[in-house]
Amino acid sequence: MIENNFILFLSEKDKSTRIRMILCLFILLCFGCSSQRESAGQGTELTFRKEKAIRVSETGLFQRKTVIPLETADSSLIGANPSLQKEGEHFFVYSNNGHVLHFNTKGDFLNKIGNIGIGPGEYPSITDVFVCAANKSVEILSNRMIQCYSYDGRFKESLKIDIPAFSFARSENRYWFYTGNNKAYSPYRLFQTDDKFSVVREYLNNDSRMLPMMEPVFRNGAYLTFWESLYSDVYRITNDDLELSCSIQFPGLEIPPDAHKMQPMEVIDYLKRFHFATIRCYMENQKYVYLMIVENRGENIPVIYQWIINKQGGHETIIQTDLLPGSYLLCPQLLTEDNILYYIGHPIENEGENVNLELNPSVVMIDISDM
Repeated sequence: MIENNFILFLSEKDKSTRIRMILCLFILLCFGCSSQRESAGQGTELTFRKEKAIRVSETGLFQRKTVIPLETADSSLIGANPSLQKEGEHFFVYSNNGHVLHFNTKGDFLNKIGNIGIGPGEYPSITDVFVCAANKSVEILSNRMIQCYSYDGRFKESLKIDIPAFSFARSENRYWFYTGNNKAYSPYRLFQTDDKFSVVREYLNNDSRMLPMMEPVFRNGAYLTFWESLYSDVYRITNDDLELSCSIQFPGLEIPPDAHKMQPMEVIDYLKRFHFATIRCYMENQKYVYLMIVENRGENIPVIYQWIINKQGGHETIIQTDLLPGSYLLCPQLLTEDNILYYIGHPIENEGENVNLELNPSVVMIDISDM
């Protein structure tokens, strides 16, 4: 679902209360425990050590950013928790207000795509969005349907699916659908289908007792990537197959194993007593791996880390980020082949910085090869 950035855009007045509520919801909806994987190959083991982290103020990386404000108008207002996809000279932004908005890469608003409703070419809500460069189409997942539009907003077709997916993507010749831990539907969490939505392969056998995960789990940058919050493995989708990229270890910050066996309503209070870390975003290109790590500290405000690994030289940098409501640093979106890391949000990096949160967020670009 759109609420992938569970700590964004909180006002100072209600930040503490909403963080507690959202963290509880996050744990309830997202927890999983299976470590099984099918046809995923062998990946690299990585170890997260937060003692290596430096503060944002200690790195010049973010001072060399490029900021592209997205045009603010009555017809182009972006809601909370926005997500961004880029194709060529096009930005596509979707958020909790239920609209997909099309901008050019200068930030100019071009058009809206689709409408909320129940009529032809409309959708009741947005579950996930995928921009297909091959077909020059924007595909919106909603209520077991995929609504397809051209870039200029023209409705093309409506496709029915039988998979109760929370997130989806397309590779060269296949669709990918993610249901999370939905045992009422299947013992598997991830499904590959053909273009008629017949299941070709099933992945990630699930032995968890937790509720289904509800979040986008794909990133479509240089590589199409897949991850799950509160799981330790991250994947690439290559040649229409799932390939294990990395297994992440969190020494001293592991999820307690007993939680795997607990009922959903019991696990929230249980985990409040523990200190653990989890993956919130994973992206990769030929040279770099990027991970966003969230350190959950029970009732305390979580800590955010940007973890960038140079695959060729082995160098890694971990940057600790404050939880700043509305900051782009909390919302990484894609990593392109030319080493540009795209975020969406307001250009806030430190406490006390003033921005007009009434305006649309910006697209922020960082060249991680500067590191």
